[in-house]
Amino acid sequence: MKTDGLKLHLARALFRWNLSLGIIGVIFTALTFVGVFAVLFALSWYVLLVIVLVVVFGTGLFLDFVKFWAAQATVGTVRNQYLVDTLYQKEALSTKYNQIPQLKTFRLLVEVMPPSDRRDQMLAELDTSILKLEETLRNKRWTIEDDERVY
Repeated sequence: MKTDGLKLHLARALFRWNLSLGIIGVIFTALTFVGVFAVLFALSWYVLLVIVLVVVFGTGLFLDFVKFWAAQATVGTVRNQYLVDTLYQKEALSTKYNQIPQLKTFRLLVEVMPPSDRRDQMLAELDTSILKLEETLRNKRWTIEDDERVY
């Protein structure tokens, strides 16, 4: 269990490292642009810095206006790998129209089997699974027990 926590901590650290490198890369790119063109155009560095900032932020605002980031924002928030308990739309539909009806049908088949301890155990497990899936649909979140955590 302790190594799982360490793996999660390391994964988060690498994710933050990657994000930080992206931000630092943008800053150094802008500063390099300003330095090179300050020499070429003989303009003061702060005028070029303002031009670079206007171009960078202007491009970002324009791309926001045309909804360029919408898909990436959806992937970054809705399909975030750290949101393991979020129920996605496809999972909800599959659970509602496929998994729960199949489990209920299978439960009916097990119910008509001759009585035995194994049959009673299977019925109890099926009832637990069906109830958990129905609760998941109501809450729109997976209920994850401590022994089920993989991250």
